[in-house]
Amino acid sequence: METRRDYEKDYRRSTGRRTGTVTRRRTTTHPVVKVLTSATFIRGVMGILTKAMKK
Repeated sequence: METRRDYEKDYRRSTGRRTGTVTRRRTTTHPVVKVLTSATFIRGVMGILTKAMKK
């Protein structure tokens, strides 16, 4: 019967380097990017630019 220490050692060896710190990738979009790329915001900016060009 394996001791817990032997089991953990074998487990670490089998999993490789994944036991270190985990770097999580950010899958959610940044809120500022969401706003700047939204159709409503772009339409608003285009409307303001159009009015400015007409003056």
